[in-house]
Amino acid sequence: MTSKHNALFALMQEQGYSHGLCTTALHILGQTPAAMDVLINFIYAKRPSEKEVIQHIATLFERGETDADLHETEGS
Repeated sequence: MTSKHNALFALMQEQGYSHGLCTTALHILGQTPAAMDVLINFIYAKRPSEKEVIQHIATLFERGETDADLHETEGS
């Protein structure tokens, strides 16, 4: 795992998310570093429920955003 993977995993565990959600998020986002950045920022800013995290991940991929697009939408 990269340091970004470790940071996301630690943050999710710290927030009390289930092990299943933590490992699934890492698996889904593992090849998209910008998406991991967006999720880290989302969790820090919003402290969302597990359902909201899942919805946020789904939204990122439903939009079909690229790595470049994700950096532009981080603040939204």
